[in-house]
Amino acid sequence: VFTTEEQAVDVTEEQGPPVLVAQVPATDADLAVLVYSIVAGDDAGQPKFTIDGAGDITLLQALNREARDFYRLTIEVTDGEPTHVRTAYVNVTVLDINDNAPVFGQPAGYVFEALENTDAGVVVGTVSATDDDIGANQAVQFFLMESGGLFAVDADTGAISTTGTLDA
Repeated sequence: VFTTEEQAVDVTEEQGPPVLVAQVPATDADLAVLVYSIVAGDDAGQPKFTIDGAGDITLLQALNREARDFYRLTIEVTDGEPTHVRTAYVNVTVLDINDNAPVFGQPAGYVFEALENTDAGVVVGTVSATDDDIGANQAVQFFLMESGGLFAVDADTGAISTTGTLDA
């Protein structure tokens, strides 16, 4: 019998082995040797988790939230003869870290045109970018590296505007 039949845990992505994810100990009234196994919920072909003879679940490799953000592991424990099987579940939520750089909407670059004598404050174009992270880690802000003082960028929207009248 498992001491807990279902539990939820959080693991931060990119934590590598040997991180202890959860413990799912079981007891047997007959004092038989217990054998634990993960029977469902892991990645087939490239398992991310392993379980030992004490019911300790550890990582085999780092998790990547952008590839998969949740695992529902089905754990079985069996005993001696006659064989009895019990099942428990471990729900693993993969937490995000800021591991992705923003990507501009036009990776080749942006080209904007403005007429001579364009007034100050006129938006001449807007840049955009995305980030594969989530929450606060997904926030993108824009800055101009160099504009000669002729342009400003709105840090939140990416709108590029003139700071004064343009004169060729």
